[in-house]
Amino acid sequence: MSAPAEMTETRQPSARARAAVWQPRQPVFWLFLALLAVSVCLTALQLAALFSGAQGLLAALVLGGMQMALLALIAWALPKVKRRQPVSLRLVALAWGGLVACSFAAIANTAAGGLYDKIGLTSFAASLSAPINEDLLRLLGVLIVLSLAQSQGRLTVMDGVVYGFLVGAGFEIVENLFYALHSTDFAATVSTGLMRLLVGFGLHALWTTVSGAGLAYCLSRRQIGLSARWWVIVPCALVPMLLHAAWDAPSFSMFTVLTFGLLIVYYGLTVLAFLLAVRWGRRSDAALAAESAA
Repeated sequence: MSAPAEMTETRQPSARARAAVWQPRQPVFWLFLALLAVSVCLTALQLAALFSGAQGLLAALVLGGMQMALLALIAWALPKVKRRQPVSLRLVALAWGGLVACSFAAIANTAAGGLYDKIGLTSFAASLSAPINEDLLRLLGVLIVLSLAQSQGRLTVMDGVVYGFLVGAGFEIVENLFYALHSTDFAATVSTGLMRLLVGFGLHALWTTVSGAGLAYCLSRRQIGLSARWWVIVPCALVPMLLHAAWDAPSFSMFTVLTFGLLIVYYGLTVLAFLLAVRWGRRSDAALAAESAA
């Protein structure tokens, strides 16, 4: 009698892993598939329009690979007190950020830019449109992944940290690829790619980590029947959006040193918010582990 029980226990994780993404009874599953299909077509068209030669594409891919490796190291280093998030859901998070959020944000930013041009706010277009369009689209992706992840067990803040980071990482990798391909020759592509890699590295991933942590906190409380405390999402989403707006805002000084000084301050505040979110996630995982042990 014990052998079948042991076989059931060993097979259960693989069955749950298969069910992590394949949830046809969940409307959010079909929403993700539909938006992913549309975004794949949009991304292909956008990349084709930017293609300027094999050398430029090769340089952009190499620089993108470097950035991907660095972001992967950070994701690997995140604390893992609770069970590891399924690989399939991690891939969903990356796909949302790199394909869905990036392609739709490009369209939304272009439309918003045209509107701001008409009312004389051209220089503020990026700081006004990007935090709203990009950050909210990325947060929507975290919501979709967390909705699918609820079938895997109790959520914790760390789920929002991990999935938020991956959504933001996917977005940043593809966005930087687009920026690099905007350049007309090999040297310009390398210059743009290095600038995007070195200045503000990982910002989108760090910002989405913070908002994802707040969202996971609310969903985790709702999952066990407690008050969701939806108001927590407001500061967790607003702080990254304000930092994003400040980062993209036009320079108010002619002194380059002062401009870079402000960017360092914004980056430092972003890293601090990210570390606080990770600490929050680690404590949430530890609380769940203690509860399970008890």
